[in-house]
Amino acid sequence: MRPVTYNPAQLTPDELKKSFIARRFELEEMLRVVRELEPGLPCQHMLILGSRGMGKTTLGLRFLQAIRDTPELEARWQPIPFDEVSYGITEMPEFWLSALHHLSRETGENRWRRRADELIRNELDPRRRGDYALASLLDFCNERGRQIILFVENLDVIFDQFADKHATHELRGVLIEQPEILLVGSANAMFPEIQEYDRAFYEFFRLIRLEGLDIESC
Repeated sequence: MRPVTYNPAQLTPDELKKSFIARRFELEEMLRVVRELEPGLPCQHMLILGSRGMGKTTLGLRFLQAIRDTPELEARWQPIPFDEVSYGITEMPEFWLSALHHLSRETGENRWRRRADELIRNELDPRRRGDYALASLLDFCNERGRQIILFVENLDVIFDQFADKHATHELRGVLIEQPEILLVGSANAMFPEIQEYDRAFYEFFRLIRLEGLDIESC
């Protein structure tokens, strides 16, 4: 018998909704946070915490699907899920370029992918490349009158991959200065970047903790 790997990212929207049963409280909490965000003010960014198999990916994707399915939220927000594994991101320019690629996939508009590819080919200075990629994301927001939600799994791994450890401070600065961007991350456990008071993301995220299910929930 061939083993089957469960991958929430491969489910259809209908399959995802039907299979989502156990984390409804956390989902409603995340949606409440989004509904309370005021346009023009910095977002309350969120981090889903839970050990492997606790349903972080499923919750994050179901949250994005709920945004798409709710007219007043869909009119305001554009979900952009990153791949579950983003080992290629080692500096901030790559982070924004990846966001452009994923935006193209989500919207079906190839111009955002072409823009990212043009920057990779033609802009030799990494910092300017990242600035232009971020500016393109903000161009999308201005054109559509919408904000973007970046769902980035294994955020702790990405932070650890950054060659320049000041990159996290740069990212924090962008998230504070640009209310158009909401970051929803996930991690298997607490990690130094959010635990230690001298790190960029100390007490920055609204933590959504996933605990083990009791018998009734199962």
